[in-house]
Amino acid sequence: GGAVMVSANTDAGRRLIERSVARFSHGQVLLQGLSGRFPDHLRLGQLTLRDPQGQWLQADALALDWSPLQLLERRAHLQQLTAARVAITRRPAYAPAHRRTRAQFHLPVAIQIDRLEAARVELGAALAGAPVALRLRGGGRFTSLLRASLQLDAQRLDAVPATYRAQARLSAQQILVQVD
Repeated sequence: GGAVMVSANTDAGRRLIERSVARFSHGQVLLQGLSGRFPDHLRLGQLTLRDPQGQWLQADALALDWSPLQLLERRAHLQQLTAARVAITRRPAYAPAHRRTRAQFHLPVAIQIDRLEAARVELGAALAGAPVALRLRGGGRFTSLLRASLQLDAQRLDAVPATYRAQARLSAQQILVQVD
């Protein structure tokens, strides 16, 4: 464990992580410019997600600050997850997988995100009907598919000036969604 901590905080170790992720994901996940302090204050110059049809997501200047020791308590607490730019051109196209029913699926950890922010999110025409550019800010808590809360503000950055606010709360008894 100590050797991983030390090597992941060197340039050579970070490049090894980038190459290993690409190799083990068969080129579907590409990392470039890994930096920061491993494992709790990570920075990434670029994240690219690919499927059999090619690239469908690119995110630039990512930052993740979190408390990895809380995983021992089955909690993932992210103080911040930010990106300067996220471009999603289309839905991913992966081979169909065995579908689980809702009763079979559960999150292995509770997830809390204090600050979720993307300065620019670009949605391709294949997703939104026409290209859309947004600024996103928010946070949330996800315990399971039936227990979650999310607060999200989206401001259009393109020719259509608009701001959207959404709050959602899910529980086993009710679903409450409010959009302004």
